[in-house]
Amino acid sequence: MIQTLSTGDWVRCYEPGIWQVYRISSYLAWDPVSRSEKRRTSVFSKRCVNDAFKPAFRTDSCDASLVEPLDAATSNTLTDFLSDNVELHQAFRDYEPEPINLIHNARIGIPDGMTAEDVTARLDNNLALRQSEIGDALRQAGFKLNVVPYWTAQFISRNYEIVDDHLVFRFLRVLDR
Repeated sequence: MIQTLSTGDWVRCYEPGIWQVYRISSYLAWDPVSRSEKRRTSVFSKRCVNDAFKPAFRTDSCDASLVEPLDAATSNTLTDFLSDNVELHQAFRDYEPEPINLIHNARIGIPDGMTAEDVTARLDNNLALRQSEIGDALRQAGFKLNVVPYWTAQFISRNYEIVDDHLVFRFLRVLDR
């Protein structure tokens, strides 16, 4: 489907309403099924109206396979609606999409005698890691993975950060509850 999409296109996706594409990103990301990196394409869009043509501004992203261009009848209805609602259309054009972050949660065994602050001090939040590298980075920092009891080390990909064609994450925080 992605071959037919461009920024500015009006689309439908898995969420209700009519959306406009503002960004399309293609990158390599970890696929847990194949246990390898695969090419992914994410479509970032902002919603103008809900299915009842009521204003419903919102920002979202999803895999390109979940997005399809509007059919001709809906496209014509939307064009007429926006022509009849100039102020709404301008407000939508002025609406700035919010950054969309992606979170990766990794279990780490609760280290003896350490606080969440101690763990945080051990992890570099400037280091850009591929999702497949997070486990190794945690092990190299001295943490055991997938043991009980555990804390959660959260990593964030701010606005789907891409470095050298790979989706990357940076350490964000430790959840100790």
